Amino acid sequence: MTTVHFVEFFIKLMTRDTSSLSDLEVSSDQRERSIEKTPTAGPGVRGLASLAFAAAALALIWVIGAPQPLDDAFITLRYARSVAAGDGFVFNLGERVLGTTTPLFTLLLAVAHRLTSVDLVWLAYVFAMVAHLAVAAMLMVIGRRCRRPVLGIVTASLYTWAPLALFPVVGCMETPLFVLATLCCLSPTDSPSSDWRSCAAAAAVLLRPEGILTAAIYLVDAARRNRPAARRGAALIAAAVLPWVAFATWYFGSPVPQSLLAKWNYHVSIPRGVVLENFWYLLLSLPSAAPKIPLGSLTAQPFGTLIARALPLGGDVGTRRLAVVVLGLMSAVLVCGGAIALFRRNAQMSRLLLFATAYIAAYCVMSPAMFPWYLGPPLPVLLLAFVAGGAAMLRSLPGRLGERGFSAIVAIVLLGVAACQAVRAIGSFAPTPRVLAYRSAVEMLGPIAQKQSTRIAALEIGAIGYYARAAIVDYVGLVSPEVLRLGVEKSIEYFRPDFYIGYSGPLAMGQFTRLPAFYDNYEITARVPAAGPDPLLIYRRHLPREPG
Repeated sequence: MTTVHFVEFFIKLMTRDTSSLSDLEVSSDQRERSIEKTPTAGPGVRGLASLAFAAAALALIWVIGAPQPLDDAFITLRYARSVAAGDGFVFNLGERVLGTTTPLFTLLLAVAHRLTSVDLVWLAYVFAMVAHLAVAAMLMVIGRRCRRPVLGIVTASLYTWAPLALFPVVGCMETPLFVLATLCCLSPTDSPSSDWRSCAAAAAVLLRPEGILTAAIYLVDAARRNRPAARRGAALIAAAVLPWVAFATWYFGSPVPQSLLAKWNYHVSIPRGVVLENFWYLLLSLPSAAPKIPLGSLTAQPFGTLIARALPLGGDVGTRRLAVVVLGLMSAVLVCGGAIALFRRNAQMSRLLLFATAYIAAYCVMSPAMFPWYLGPPLPVLLLAFVAGGAAMLRSLPGRLGERGFSAIVAIVLLGVAACQAVRAIGSFAPTPRVLAYRSAVEMLGPIAQKQSTRIAALEIGAIGYYARAAIVDYVGLVSPEVLRLGVEKSIEYFRPDFYIGYSGPLAMGQFTRLPAFYDNYEITARVPAAGPDPLLIYRRHLPREPG
């Protein structure tokens, strides 16, 4: 569905005119597979719900205010700045290393910055916010295609304010664009294949590596329905993706991002249960729109322990673990029941349901280091299934309470969620102290940090690289492949960076202070005030100490 269709749909829904919405009705063969008709809310309820959603969207933009980029987002922004300036698709001038996993987002930012001169941070934020609201609009469209328009509006309102969905938006990440491309590609439709869905699949591939999963599900389903159309779709996807693959192979030596290789190098230290527990928390967050919490560990622990310790629940850890497991199972039952109901309403929902399932399974099998924005892609599908499951449970109540009370419950949920999440969001997205400290460190170094002949080493390179023009040495290996080949100590000797900037905790965890190549050649030159007990340290290289 195009942007024009989005606008038409929303206007007609707001004006309560449903007489010309025949293009959003399911086809006859889908009706035959659906279960018996059940009452849906009238146009008055839909109009009020739509107004509530529009008000929530406007309030969201006002409440969130300014962007707060994550460190990973700054990596993409530095690449975009280099492209816009004509320095090439590079992080460090003259070093052809693909350290970002989102080439399409990088190019969009570069072109927009070149044409408008608007700050890259704000451009990324606007792209992410528009995509986020478009995802909410797509959820309304999906609800309509499943003949549950109010269900779509409820889900859209919940998703609009969900902190786990907002986190990558405020953080200026590409995740909202990827989610939008996936929904556009895999959502129910009247035609088995279309050119714009193929373009959405290609966009998903170029926005995130997980887009390969999106394209694969789309093509397999299209081939099952209409093979000639599937071949055309595959040709369109190839026409969009292969030029980038060819360019990346020629320019970088490989289309595989160096950042993926670096993260895969460290995945062996992540217990498999940590990844599963992160997605279990995603299930727990569905009924309450819970905020992001840190769920990371380098040691294996009983399932549910990380969530139990992070949530402000009463009782001992064992009791809280039991509550985490039970509540997660209850949420999972509702999701599964809602998924079945959605499939019966429209069999084409199988594409989105399969994507969410395969996405979670792939992460659990590969067990990478988890970041909060990895939870974003399956969230709208799970939330839609959860709301559908809750609606089915309400309709199963005895008497006419289910039918008559459903609309009232919808209104209460909309108002309650909007109010609670507005209060929560105001305090949830304060400026990231770590990013501000990195910016202060670059400012303390002064003009020398803006010279391309200067080398600054770090474990977190995004904010430092964005605010400094110096060459950056990345001791995680995201943009410095030599680190993975040589190891940290030999890399120190190889690069001989002029400065090292890092927090004392990660510095000690990386065992830098125990390496002769580091402690023999570097000394603390400044401490940057930072939130918490972990100060940000600036080390400067000095001449080797004389023996004795």
